[in-house]
Amino acid sequence: MKKFMSILLALALIPGLALALAACGGDGDGENGGGGNSIVGNWISSSGSGDIEFKSDGAFVKIFHGSVSDAGTYAIDGDKITMQYTEGVLAGSEREFDIELDKNSLTITDNSYAEPLSEGYFKE
Repeated sequence: MKKFMSILLALALIPGLALALAACGGDGDGENGGGGNSIVGNWISSSGSGDIEFKSDGAFVKIFHGSVSDAGTYAIDGDKITMQYTEGVLAGSEREFDIELDKNSLTITDNSYAEPLSEGYFKE
């Protein structure tokens, strides 16, 4: 009887567990999580320091006053973005930043300084 009750309890818990696991997953339609939270697209700087376009092929371009100021490639791992610069003052370097990404807002934080520097962007 004890074994029967254990099996019955397990069968009762499986649908709830499956539903809970399904709720944890993203819908796969964007980088850095689902739900439309894709970094791909044009991002406008809230401070005027230069807009960034993140392309779906892993390239980025930063535009300042209508000209390319930086360019390169990027990779996202969780809440981190690694940017490899191929053009601009930082050409030949690789930098890692913290990111906070919401559907239409992006914050990039540089923690390499004594006081972290953050820049906010909104999606075009």
